[in-house]
Amino acid sequence: MARSTFISYKYDDVVKGREGNNLRDRIVDSLGESAYYYKGEEGTSPDLSGDKDETIRKYLADKIFATTVTILIISKNMKKSSWIPWEISYSLRKTRRGDRNSSRNGIIGVIQADGSNNPYRWYYEAGEKSILPSIVIKNRSNIKREFLCLSYRGLNVFDKSYIEIMKEEDFLASAERIVERTAKKAEDSEKDGIYDLYIQNF
Repeated sequence: MARSTFISYKYDDVVKGREGNNLRDRIVDSLGESAYYYKGEEGTSPDLSGDKDETIRKYLADKIFATTVTILIISKNMKKSSWIPWEISYSLRKTRRGDRNSSRNGIIGVIQADGSNNPYRWYYEAGEKSILPSIVIKNRSNIKREFLCLSYRGLNVFDKSYIEIMKEEDFLASAERIVERTAKKAEDSEKDGIYDLYIQNF
């Protein structure tokens, strides 16, 4: 099933200087049928630096509202982004606009390789707490105890965190399947309350 997606990322880490060959675009290319329903940016991002925060929030909310999965690119300087935590928080909310409802998004983190011989050392040596925004950390290993103990629906390591994290090549190799699994996990969580979710207020 094709799913609508949004990609959250730090532009300077992921796209700037890499136009035409960057992880954001490779992710979109890997989505198969779901690429048609991709709601995020393509090409060069619009310059919103001079806009008021409320204008930027509306711009991002309009893109995220109609999606079911948010793909978070994990990069070296993502913690310096003031907008990634907001995008993740909005993705985790159930939102209503007039007669339209937006359910909570599933979220998958994709670690960006740095092009070296050991492309993920930067992430594993620094550790999650040094790299990830607090809202991501607080939605890791957050399955409720009763579901973990019951091995709910054949849970595996993937399901112990609402926000799973994987290497970019692993995601790109099975992007459509992973997006579908992430969306299904969000649906199951919504129905059965599987996770203790942390949603940041702004």
